[in-house]
Parts: sequence; C-alpha cells; structure tokens
Amino acid sequence: MARPFALPCGPVTRRKAPSRPPQAERPFASTEELLDIIKMSRRTLYEWVQRSLLPIPRTMSDGNGVWSRWPRNSIDHARFIVEQRALGYAFDEIRPILHARWGSADKMPLEEVEAREAKIKAAKTKTRDEPS
Repeated sequence: MARPFALPCGPVTRRKAPSRPPQAERPFASTEELLDIIKMSRRTLYEWVQRSLLPIPRTMSDGNGVWSRWPRNSIDHARFIVEQRALGYAFDEIRPILHARWGSADKMPLEEVEAREAKIKAAKTKTRDEPS
C-alpha cells in the first residue's frame, strides 16, 4: 500500500484572498448600489444628475474599463428622491428640498439645469406647433 505524499514543510494551508472593505466603510458608492435603490435604469440615474438631483460621479479607469464612483451621500439622495416620487412630488419640487437639505456644491449648477430644461421645453412646443 502506498503512503500519501507528505510535504517537507508541513500541511498546506490556503491563504485567504484579501477582502474588499465593507460597503459602509467605503467613501464612495457604486452605480450598482444606486441602481438597487432606485430600481430603474442607468439612464434614469444620469438624468437625475443632469436635473441636479444627484451629485456628479467621478469617472475612474484602470485600463480594463471605466466606472463611476458616486459620493457616499448619493445613496441618501437616491432614497429620498424615490420616497418623494412615491408620494407624488415632481422633480421641480424635490430639487429645492434636496439642495436645502444637502447643499448643491456637488451637483450641476441650477442655472445650467434650468437653461437645459427651458431649451427642451421650447423644442417640444416648436415641434408641436409645426404643421405636418
């Protein structure tokens, strides 16, 4: 009967791979975390940024891909927006509350948002007024 092979250095133990820090300890949130909260598409998430409802994310790259790192408070913003929308509030009503509660330094300037929304509204009324 053959004896099992024994290593001269003793039993083999596997080293545990280094783990990522828990999500609560990270200073940023991932896009996937926010998508889990809002239960909508990525496009909706970035539209909320353009409407000055969410902070602007940082774009990161490691050469293998590009991803967004959101400020940690984006999670609170997203939850608040979802709650307010469920209560029937419009984005124009939610935005001032968000800015009063969390500030607006990390979001798109309101002037840009209002100018963009006015431009879209004008384009929509122009296409409605044109005869077919």
